[in-house]
Amino acid sequence: MLALIIVTGATAAAPAMADLASVAVRPLPNDRSGVVVDWRARSGTATVALRSGNLLAIHSIRRVQPGTRVRIDGIKWGTPTSGVTWSVAPQGVKWGIKWARNGTYASRLLSIRRAGGTRVRGVVVRRFGGGVAIGTPGGIVVVRMAVWLPKTGNAVTNAFALPVRGNTIITNVRFGPHGRLHGDGVRILATNGYAAIPISGRLSAMDASSRTVRISNISDPSFPVHTNLVVPSTIDMSRLAVGREVAAAASVTPDGTMRVDAIGANETFVAGNDPDNTQVAPPPADANTLGLLHQAIERWTAGRAQGEITDQAVYDGGLARLQRADAAARDGNRPAARAELDAFVMEVTVALPDKVKPMLAAQVQALAADAFEQLR
Repeated sequence: MLALIIVTGATAAAPAMADLASVAVRPLPNDRSGVVVDWRARSGTATVALRSGNLLAIHSIRRVQPGTRVRIDGIKWGTPTSGVTWSVAPQGVKWGIKWARNGTYASRLLSIRRAGGTRVRGVVVRRFGGGVAIGTPGGIVVVRMAVWLPKTGNAVTNAFALPVRGNTIITNVRFGPHGRLHGDGVRILATNGYAAIPISGRLSAMDASSRTVRISNISDPSFPVHTNLVVPSTIDMSRLAVGREVAAAASVTPDGTMRVDAIGANETFVAGNDPDNTQVAPPPADANTLGLLHQAIERWTAGRAQGEITDQAVYDGGLARLQRADAAARDGNRPAARAELDAFVMEVTVALPDKVKPMLAAQVQALAADAFEQLR
């Protein structure tokens, strides 16, 4: 699944490719079978576990019961094929699958037979006392754990560590009544840091004043997955609507809250592939820049307590500037953060020397200037 194929026009020679203009395609393994581990009617998506355990959220026309082994029909073509740009040129006949911009897929699924179990691999969205929610772009599955028995070979310092949000894990599951998944323990896989956390489901709540949303996904009623996320100012909340199916990517901020990095519609494959339906937030400023802003706020606050700022209005105005710069930097809104810092430096200069002591001004202005440069 590493090669990426982009259809660049509707003039492809193969008829099967003719309707795929502006749609990305990912290659499928030669063995195209998998097991459905979840079905979500609201978005018409079957979450399918391949033999490797990797999960694909596939928009499908017909409902497929969890526990069904399926064949992913995808798209078949030979080489060479005009109208296709290949990242890795294939040899002979290959299979691919339509891949939307929000990370979901579209394909007809052919039911083969019932499956007793399968392997599941994905990112931890939430851990419960007796289970874990595992995500992939556009899909979430819940695996119940009667006991937490970590598998041997955990790539962590403590072999008995429990998985946390953002870990990539793998587990073997069997299907219980009503298609519920029961796991036999997890293995935490070695990765470079924590993965982006895929969140999907119904946008069940939104608060524009606090810039927060809640996304709900109840694939297992005993373990409902309700995720509260902070929305950065670079995302237009007026384009979001409670009740819609969405797919999002999130990250955990230093204070432990969840931040929306991208969010978009997921009712259908077409909706998920429309670039106008997805908003992507720029990454937050790096830890060093945020550290400089934190130091500036602390020094400014201490200066007031120590009598180095004699005017309350100057102190309040400067603190508000620094706090807005810090919030904008955390949102990835670098222009707004730089504007606040530039205004702060100018206002402190005007307040010299009667309202702000020169030594304090020099120290805080230096911190603000360093942060300003790093935000370029």
